[in-house]
Amino acid sequence: MRHDTVVMIPRMSNQQRKHSPSLGWFLTTAVLVGAVVASAFLWNRHRPLTTVELVGWQRVAAMYRDSVAAALATGLATGSIVHLRDAEAIAERFPFVQRAIARRIGSVLHVSVVEREPLALVVSNQGQLEWLTADSVLLPSGSYYSGEIVPLVHLSDSAGISAVLSVLRLLSNQQRLGAYCAELHVDASKNITLTLEPPGAEVHLGKPTDLESKLASAEWLLDSPWWRPTVRRVDLRWSRRIVLQTESTTAGRVDL
Repeated sequence: MRHDTVVMIPRMSNQQRKHSPSLGWFLTTAVLVGAVVASAFLWNRHRPLTTVELVGWQRVAAMYRDSVAAALATGLATGSIVHLRDAEAIAERFPFVQRAIARRIGSVLHVSVVEREPLALVVSNQGQLEWLTADSVLLPSGSYYSGEIVPLVHLSDSAGISAVLSVLRLLSNQQRLGAYCAELHVDASKNITLTLEPPGAEVHLGKPTDLESKLASAEWLLDSPWWRPTVRRVDLRWSRRIVLQTESTTAGRVDL
């Protein structure tokens, strides 16, 4: 006798179908979320800038930092800052600012500055002081870097600036010599002399050639048995030879 088995497949009710997500539902949600994000972005982009935030200061005195902040605040108040580049240009007008990078954070104008690094104070032919910076710029006299201790440079003419820069950059690698170098003289023939304080000695480097080796020899001498508190003159113009002169003796020679 034949028996047939019938399997009934339940059909989804209309209520169950309504709760099943569909491609159309996902697309609609994505469009709505995208619209909200775009609206928020456009609102933030056109939100008025009301506050200035300056960062990056390390050496410049507080009163000059405040001058930059005040100039930027005035630019916002008068509407002269339309683009971020306008804010950067305002900050870069100050001689001690090498460059500035501005960006918008909500209603805050965030400006990051890069200061010019002072290497020395240069005495001009007219007796005026100018700052010599690491990027080879001479700044007008001003107490921009009131807390910095740098050498005083004496030049017979501005052509000696390149030699001065070479010496100052190399001195940063010589711990004791760099700390003792109080003055740097360059005469009309480009001969270079350092004045060390203490101990009140002169170091003659001669022409601006082989400077790295000469300064390394001077650094070595300061820690050697040959150095005495009475040394007043050190001559490094000869290769692998140092000539010393003290207060009470004639010149002596050290062969390296």
